Amino acid sequence: MDGLSTIGTILKMGAQSSSLTEVPDLQDFPDLMGAPDKIETTTMKNTSRTYIPGLKDPGDMAFNFLYSGMGEGSNYATLKAAQDSGATRFFQLVFPDKSGFAWEGKVSLSVPGKGIGEALQFTANITPTSEIEEIDVSGAG
Repeated sequence: MDGLSTIGTILKMGAQSSSLTEVPDLQDFPDLMGAPDKIETTTMKNTSRTYIPGLKDPGDMAFNFLYSGMGEGSNYATLKAAQDSGATRFFQLVFPDKSGFAWEGKVSLSVPGKGIGEALQFTANITPTSEIEEIDVSGAG
């Protein structure tokens, strides 16, 4: 197998899981799933510490976008409406082979500082409110 490029990866968002639309101009996405923390199970008879896996923490889910203005239908306007509503939204990150991840979360936006001659960007921080699940949308319409 040759591997898979990130070209064509998209982030979809919607108020319902059945009505997701692409948020355009995604530039990068964060680590997903997260590694579980460790719960120590060492007893006085152990000669080394022992552990069992605990909760997974996806950490800060920061998705960076090329800023295309505040006009109606722009990526910024779409995500700002989600932020301003405070409502939980449904998300899918879909790779070119139609595999990916799905979860629910709340949006907060930030705009990083820039210098001369740089493209404007913004960050959509998505706080997960559900488990992050692996998906396959190859059979979806």
